[in-house]
Amino acid sequence: MKPLIRPHIIEQQHGFLSKKSTETNLCEFIDFITNAMDDRCQVDVVYTDYSKAFDRIHHDILVSKLYHFGIHGDLLRWVDSYLRDRCQAVTVKGFSSTFTPVPSGVPQGSHLGPLLFNIFVNDVGEIFKNTDFSLYADDQKIYKIVKTLDDCLLLQEDLEKLSIYCKANQLYLNTDKCNIITYSRKKNIHYDYSINDKVLQRVTLKKDLGIYLDSKLMFDSHITEVVNKAYKMLGFILRVSQDFKSISTVQLLYNCFVRSHLEYASVVWNPHYKIYIERLERIQEKFLKNLEYRFNYKKLPQLPRIMSLANRREIRDQVFLFKIVNNLIDSSYLLSRLSFRCPRVNSREKKVFQPSTSKTNYGSNTFVRRASNIHNMQFSDIDMFFISMNSFKRYIIESLCGN
Repeated sequence: MKPLIRPHIIEQQHGFLSKKSTETNLCEFIDFITNAMDDRCQVDVVYTDYSKAFDRIHHDILVSKLYHFGIHGDLLRWVDSYLRDRCQAVTVKGFSSTFTPVPSGVPQGSHLGPLLFNIFVNDVGEIFKNTDFSLYADDQKIYKIVKTLDDCLLLQEDLEKLSIYCKANQLYLNTDKCNIITYSRKKNIHYDYSINDKVLQRVTLKKDLGIYLDSKLMFDSHITEVVNKAYKMLGFILRVSQDFKSISTVQLLYNCFVRSHLEYASVVWNPHYKIYIERLERIQEKFLKNLEYRFNYKKLPQLPRIMSLANRREIRDQVFLFKIVNNLIDSSYLLSRLSFRCPRVNSREKKVFQPSTSKTNYGSNTFVRRASNIHNMQFSDIDMFFISMNSFKRYIIESLCGN
């Protein structure tokens, strides 16, 4: 069924789709916000919260939407049968509750459930005539560049349309968890947005798909949160592994529970200020000092050296860039933001990209500009259009490590 449905899913949806992820969602969003701030504009963003979205899907409405997607006949009847007449019970220590009918929702944990949810909310884009929006499953943000009070009124108009849409589709917005944040570095135009006649809470810090975003897009709050959590996890790992004899096992624990957290969506927040880079590196330095003390790490040549976190983030940047260029990431927005050089005949210039200039430091550190500039300066010798991703990644690693 996926091949029938996938071409019709709106491009603003990033959840449960191949070639899309939280990183594509956040990269597109941050690039939009940063470019607006670079032009000294403010962007008002409404983060919505659907109450038990997967559990409230109305089966009749979903089947109707499947029909309009082109799902007919036996396949439609099979999906309808799959959804209806389900029951559930809870079993704890051998004791089970009575079975209770499940009159709505899509089965969670199934392969079909996320696809059905994407189909159900796919038409939400039809109501946003005045604003931009982005989705990751049921995580939704609606945003607009605000230059005058009229722009605020247009955003409010779309929020009222969203309220009508939710009532028509029997979805429920939890207005207590819906927030408004203004991204700007100048004096703001203030407007009290509301949904269902309830004024939304205004915040200056928001956790968006695991990344903490403040109203000035500094990422210092996110890095502080990441560092604090990583130190706690590192301390736990070092305590539980005190009696371990295998250094590779300890490294595996570090990679899984500490480093993975330090690198989540790094293409979005990769810092350019030295103070933040050093704060992140000190976590790995502490781990390496522990290895050196316990295992005489420096005298174990058979083990590969652990690459610096800064280099690993650079590799992730370049691989992400490679995927965009070679259609391994489905993001027409990010691809449109890349500017390619057209060298003159017989020119020795090998630079691939022609990134736009930024008026500010934070504007120059957006993923598109940062990755393009670094590729031009360090990796322009390799042709990223005629090489496999593994070979490209190997070249980047060898260039950074000097092997």
